Amino acid sequence: LTGAGEKAFIAGADIVMFRDMDAVSGRDFAIAGERISRLIEDLPKPVHVSAKIRSTGTPVSCEARIDETGRLCATFDVPVKAATPGQSLVIYDNDRILCGGIIESVD
Repeated sequence: LTGAGEKAFIAGADIVMFRDMDAVSGRDFAIAGERISRLIEDLPKPVHVSAKIRSTGTPVSCEARIDETGRLCATFDVPVKAATPGQSLVIYDNDRILCGGIIESVD
């Protein structure tokens, strides 16, 4: 999963939570998200997390890894119905959003 060009993006945040943040807490939240994304990117092996394809869907357990081309690959523990290119995929650790992007292909 990648964004346009070489940059990825995070999708699926509950923007209501930003209503109560000031500039400092907003910056701290963004820095924490960046750190988590870098941790996943730098791991030498898959990470067991959960992922949602639709905003109303139930998170499904999966392994996430960064492949040799820099793309995020998610391998689900159970079959996921109707996952199609163009949909968003959001990776979670419990209730915390780790990263996400747009599905490019489904194997």
